Amino acid sequence: MTNKLTLFLALVLGLGATAAHAQADFRPGYVVLPSGDTLRGEVDYRGIRRNSQLCQFRLLTAGANVQVLRPNALRGFGYAGSLVYRSRLTPQADSAERPRPARLFFLQVLVDGLATLYTRRDNNNGETRYYLQGTASAVQELAYRREEVITVTQRYYRDVNTYRGTLATAFADCPAVLPAVAATPFKESALVAVVQRYNNCRQPSSVAVRPVRKKGQLSLGVLAGMQTSQLVFRGDINQTAGNFRGRPAPELGLSLHFISPMLSEKLMLRVEALYASQSYEDEYVYSSLFTPLTSYQVRTETSYLRVPLLLRYTLPKGKVRPFVEIGYVMSPALRVSIEQRSRIVGARVSEYDAWHNPYTVTPVTFEQGGLLGVGVQINGPGSRLVSLIGRVERSSGYYSASSFDNYVWRYHLLLGINLTK
Repeated sequence: MTNKLTLFLALVLGLGATAAHAQADFRPGYVVLPSGDTLRGEVDYRGIRRNSQLCQFRLLTAGANVQVLRPNALRGFGYAGSLVYRSRLTPQADSAERPRPARLFFLQVLVDGLATLYTRRDNNNGETRYYLQGTASAVQELAYRREEVITVTQRYYRDVNTYRGTLATAFADCPAVLPAVAATPFKESALVAVVQRYNNCRQPSSVAVRPVRKKGQLSLGVLAGMQTSQLVFRGDINQTAGNFRGRPAPELGLSLHFISPMLSEKLMLRVEALYASQSYEDEYVYSSLFTPLTSYQVRTETSYLRVPLLLRYTLPKGKVRPFVEIGYVMSPALRVSIEQRSRIVGARVSEYDAWHNPYTVTPVTFEQGGLLGVGVQINGPGSRLVSLIGRVERSSGYYSASSFDNYVWRYHLLLGINLTK
């Protein structure tokens, strides 16, 4: 079992090292030079936080080098038919929302027009920030914060909607939009709508195009495969002499996963619900300082609803895409049945006694543990994602006492199919 685990971990680490060197995901795109000229080629596709700091670009020529370009080296960049970023001098604030010197960032364009709406992910605290710019004005942050108010008699929170004042001042030349500004909540879809409404008010004949921006995707899938496991006992108990390997048994379940392009299309958050049952049995001989040489027969039946919470990293390119995953597993027990019988081994052979539960402590009805997995995924029929997954898991067992305990190694081979495209 140790050799198998070593081999599995070597595969995980090897694939992880490959992923670390192959994170680049170049897609058709362009950069806009300070002169205004546009160069077309390929741009590395990354999350909004990293894209605000730099752009990795290469020309579509053999042997072209990758250029790492900062906001001071470009007017902007974009992906064909998709996201657009522009270099802008951007106001900053610290964690207490106090102003800091403005800095150049690549801001992602949400609405383009007489009034342009931008966004970026704050590298310090991970917050999503929004900015407004008119045709000839500087970039202004659409600021919102929630502050704590403490008085002699009470403590409460209040919303500071500074962004509404910024919008109202910027849109003062279109009074018809101001009632909508006063009712605009601080969320992206609402900010996009009110900026587009202002642009249409000021220039009805123009169409402000909002670049295509992928939304987070929630998908449901099914899983089926086989699993096996091994019980390991430690401490002052006769089962330490046994070899409890489960026979391969079917495993079925559902998966729910979420991918957010705002974070990274290479990362997937997953939650699964899997049903699995396992049986173990062994016959062995055991003796201790206080007990004679005894032959034992032990049989165990268990079934669990296993709920893994997983983070999966997938290589972005190729028809067959490898992935690695790590997770935490909760396993409520649906059934735990342990029976044992024994007989004394000696010159005179005795008969086995009746089957009985050998423990005086109550079985644990909830297991938990860690999981590592590797696999590959392809686009199957109807563009549905199909995955082949191998996993190893170590979890707490069903008994824990002052003098002994046990844990479980589990091995899984699963086929996953998305029900949604």
